[in-house]
Amino acid sequence: MRDAMPHDAVAAAISLAPHIRAVREELETTRRVPLSLVQAINDAGLFRPYLPHALGGLELPPLTVFRIIEEISKVDGSVGWCTMIASSVSHLSGWLPTDIGRALFGQPPDVRVAGSLRPEGQASLVDGGYRIRGRWEAPGPLYHPRLLFVVLWTGTVANALGIARGAMDAFIELATQARSTSSPTLLRDRALVQTQVAEAEAILSAARAYVLAATGAAWEAVCAGVPDPSREIAQARLAITHGMHEAVRVVDRLFHAAGTNGIYRKYGLERYFRDVHTAVQHAAGLPVHIESAGKVFLGVRPQDLGW
Repeated sequence: MRDAMPHDAVAAAISLAPHIRAVREELETTRRVPLSLVQAINDAGLFRPYLPHALGGLELPPLTVFRIIEEISKVDGSVGWCTMIASSVSHLSGWLPTDIGRALFGQPPDVRVAGSLRPEGQASLVDGGYRIRGRWEAPGPLYHPRLLFVVLWTGTVANALGIARGAMDAFIELATQARSTSSPTLLRDRALVQTQVAEAEAILSAARAYVLAATGAAWEAVCAGVPDPSREIAQARLAITHGMHEAVRVVDRLFHAAGTNGIYRKYGLERYFRDVHTAVQHAAGLPVHIESAGKVFLGVRPQDLGW
C-alpha cells in the first residue's frame, strides 16, 4: 500500500479503530503491539508523518499529526503512545543529510523507529550566552529549531487528550449499563454523575481548544517568518503541558464517578486510567514547562531558558 496522502492521513487513523479494538486483549496479555497492527499502521504511513518530502515522507503539519495520534489514542492509549514516539523520531530524521536518510530508510521509506531524544551538537560559552554548533540539514518551518519541542510534543499531548476522550466514551457506555450496590438507578440518571460528566467535557474541550489554538498560532508565526516567535512558542508549550495534566483530571473525575464499576476490565475505563497516568510521566508533562512559560510572559529571554 502506498503512503497515505496528507488529506487521507487522519481518515487512515480513524479506519484503524476496528483493528485496534480487535487486538486489545492481546495487547493486555503480550504487552506489545501485534505485528498485524504494526503493519497496518506502517502501511498507512502513520509511523512517519513528519518524514521530509526529500526522503519520501508526508511532512505533515503538527495539527494534522495531533489528529492522527488523538484518533488512535481514543481507541487504545498504548498504541497511540507507540505511534506518537515513532512520529517524533520521524521528525528528527529531518536533521539527517538526504543521502544518509535515503540509505537508512530506503525508497519508498520504511521507518519504524523508537527511542528517546539525545540531540547531538556542542554548546560553547560566549559573551551573552552560548553558541551552538551541530549538523541540522532539512529546510522549512517543520524543522525550525525554535519549534522543535512544540512539534515533538504536539503528538504527546494528543496522546493524553485522546486517552481522555476514550475514557469519556467508555464512561458514557458504562453509565448506560451500570448501577451500584447502594442504588438501582443507572449512573446516567443520577444528577451528580450528570454534573461530573458535563464538567469533565468542559475541561477536556477547553484544554484541547487551547492546544489547537496555541500550537496553530506558533506554527503560523514560524511559517510567516516572524522574527521573534517566543510568545507564541511559550503559549504552545504551556498549552501542551497544561493539556496533559487536564487529561489526567478528566480521567480521574470519570473514574471516581464510576465507583467500583470503574475497576472492572469489562468496562474499559480502568485501562484509560492506567494509560493516562503513564502518559503524563512524559517529559512534556513536567511542571517546569509551566514555570518557563511564565518566565517568558514576565520578560525573561527564551534564550536564557534554552529555548
